[in-house]
Amino acid sequence: MAHWRRVVEHREGLEERHPELAGDRRPVLAHEGIFAGRPLRAGDDVPAAVAAASAAAGRTGTHGDRVPPTA
Repeated sequence: MAHWRRVVEHREGLEERHPELAGDRRPVLAHEGIFAGRPLRAGDDVPAAVAAASAAAGRTGTHGDRVPPTA
């Protein structure tokens, strides 16, 4: 347990010095269905995200798998 605490503390220090490594810490609101490829996060423009995810879902499966074109 102590090892993992040191690992986390080291990573936190690294992220404080280099914020670009921290990544997106906003809460995920949706991550399934049309949002499987790109989760919807707090603060995102919901109508734009839904439109983009719906358009992408038309080109791929709901889990990001390529769907072969139909004849």
